[in-house]
Amino acid sequence: MQKHSGVYCGEKGPDGAGAVAMSQRTESGLKRRGELRLIEQAIRNGWPVPADQKRQSVRLMLDTLEDKNASDREQRTALRVLRMLVLHADTLEDKADG
Repeated sequence: MQKHSGVYCGEKGPDGAGAVAMSQRTESGLKRRGELRLIEQAIRNGWPVPADQKRQSVRLMLDTLEDKNASDREQRTALRVLRMLVLHADTLEDKADG
């Protein structure tokens, strides 16, 4: 099976059930899962994040959770972001963009 531009080409997808897996890219050019992991790390480490980037991050997390074509790994990563948002909710406003 060949992989071309983030899309598996062939009769069956990587799961063997005929599905086609796509690596979604975000506005920053990162793969969706990579961007979600970076968001999780920023929240966990308390890095200051501009308000507009926070909104984009939450939108990306929600879009991933709602996407029926998202991989299991993307879904789990989005859930970890949600978990970090809940656990660190009290500190997120304090670290706002000043």
